[in-house]
Parts: sequence; C-alpha cells; structure tokens
Amino acid sequence: MTKSILLISSLLWLQAPLALAAEMQIDLDTLAVEDGDTVLIPFNGKEIRLQLLDIDAPEDSNNPKLLLDLQTTGLDRNSLLALGQASTARLKQLIASLGPFQARFDPDLRDRYGRINGEVFDAQGRSLAATLVAEGYAVPTKPADTPSPHRASTLQAKAENRGLWADATAKAMAAWSKY
Repeated sequence: MTKSILLISSLLWLQAPLALAAEMQIDLDTLAVEDGDTVLIPFNGKEIRLQLLDIDAPEDSNNPKLLLDLQTTGLDRNSLLALGQASTARLKQLIASLGPFQARFDPDLRDRYGRINGEVFDAQGRSLAATLVAEGYAVPTKPADTPSPHRASTLQAKAENRGLWADATAKAMAAWSKY
C-alpha cells in the first residue's frame, strides 16, 4: 500500500511541473479583436486566436457557429448579428481603455474552432471575460443549469438589464443564451 501511494505521489509530482510548464504568460500593450469572445495576440512571431476562457458571445459575422445558432434559437440572422456586433464593439471599447494586458494560456490546447483557450487580464488584474459577462455582453459556455464561475454575474446582468439584456434585445439574448 505504501509503495502504491509513493508511486502515485511521484507520478503526480512529475506531471505537475509539466502541466505548469505548458501554460504561457505574456504581457501585451494592446490586443486586436476578432469577435466578442476572441482576441488576436502575437505569439512566437505569429498572430494567434485566443478564445476568452469559459465565455461565449453571439457571432458578429456569417460563419458555421452563426448557422448553428440560427437553427437552435429560431432567431433571424439580423437579430443574431446585431447581438454579436454589439458584443464585439464592447470588447473593442474595453481593450481601447484598459491596457496593458496580460494573457495566460496553454498554446497546445485548442477548441474545435482552432482557437487557444485562455485568460486576459487588464492592468488592474480584472478578467476581460468576467467583465464582459458582468456587463451583459457574454454568457458562460456552460448551460444555465450547470455551475459556472460566471453564472451569478450573468443572472445579475440579466436582472439589471445590462448590455445585451437591455429591454430592446433581451428576448433575443435569452433565446440565444438559454439564460
């Protein structure tokens, strides 16, 4: 039994440094915006697409995800695109006013759209993802009935009609987000 515990402890100890070594942290003066939940950052001489961790924003252009959203929500293309364009505009405003930034990510972990998942923090250490959710321009990637670090902020933004939860767009946002 003692040998088993030592073996497991040794394996965990060996894996921990490897897991930490894969995470990158880079400082950035500015970022480019692809859409409401994706930024473009320079890394190893290339520009990479960084999906803000654990959030989703409506699409702002015609792409495969927009087609999926059209099918699942029953909303029209213009309504969905308007939500996405507003979310993208808000992320651009945040980036213009909050730099410099710090990005943390594992360059080897990508989502099904080829983006690297990661976090971006402003100069005060605030998460851009958390800010977008709290302001009502994004929602957690997890379903509404699943625990998420952003769930309370989403429900509060909705209750207070913030961002895309404002009266004019609240029904479309509710249909798109399932919140």
